[in-house]
Amino acid sequence: MTDQAENVTPLPAPRPQLSTGGTVAPIVPQDVEGLFRLATIVAKAGMAPAAYKSNPEAIMVAMMHGMEIGLTPMVALQSIAVINGTPSLWGDGLLGVVRGSGLLEDFEETFSHDSEGNALAATCRAKRKGQASPIERTFTRAQAAKAGLASKKGPWSEYPERMLQMRARSWALRDGFADVLKGLAGAEEVRDGGHLVEQDDGSYAPPPRPQRQDFETTPAPIDEALDGDAIEAPEQAETEAEADPTTAWAFVDLAGEERVFDTSDEAAGAFEHAINETDTFEQAENLWNSNETFRDALKAADKTRHLNLRQFYSDVSGVVPTS
Repeated sequence: MTDQAENVTPLPAPRPQLSTGGTVAPIVPQDVEGLFRLATIVAKAGMAPAAYKSNPEAIMVAMMHGMEIGLTPMVALQSIAVINGTPSLWGDGLLGVVRGSGLLEDFEETFSHDSEGNALAATCRAKRKGQASPIERTFTRAQAAKAGLASKKGPWSEYPERMLQMRARSWALRDGFADVLKGLAGAEEVRDGGHLVEQDDGSYAPPPRPQRQDFETTPAPIDEALDGDAIEAPEQAETEAEADPTTAWAFVDLAGEERVFDTSDEAAGAFEHAINETDTFEQAENLWNSNETFRDALKAADKTRHLNLRQFYSDVSGVVPTS
């Protein structure tokens, strides 16, 4: 009997069965290897945002960034946006992290509108526990225009009120809860700050720089009511000879060097080329503002050419100049 008992093969242990009920809990790996396996599964399943390009390493890093501020891995994957190599949080994720910290006592977002119902500004107030007064930040349509955002294709032209809201929210929460957010900014702000454009693969990159040939045809006049200009027929404009060429056709380029030309047409063309060579809105704005004397001289000699120059600057910078 003993020998027979020793030769009996034991039955395999029963596998645990899935059960219903109980508390639903997130899947949180306990080590780097487990996190990488989870990232690999997500990549193979095609469930990651396009910006991660089904790259397990990128997915894993995004999850780790989120876990450092209290997000579970899968939530982090949808809330963390890596823009130009910089991790950030989408606006709803930003608010979710702050609410989850337990430090947000009160939160309010309001808007002001013009007579036609267009949003003029968005204000965010966030009251932190233990703090006497709320953090209040406002972002206006005028600020958006100055930053070159109001004329951008995409969300700023399609949902301007929502974008004003996200910028005000980002400022208020970053200023009031920097310890909770660990330095992460709002994704909308990071994207707009570099004037980036979403690519087909979900990544973000600077927009292609306009080429001179893109503006060879005479553009439609911009709103002359801004400064009272009116397009005059060539015979009504002052002749170039009436302006002093030694002062009228010289401007200072980005490198700080003065460039002198024989005719207004050559000078205006060179100035447009200099605008086109700028890399940021700030550079274009500085070039424009620092050459007011040249622009005034061109305006006095040939208003049509001056208006075309203004249109070119507006097309490149995204901002309509006031002079």
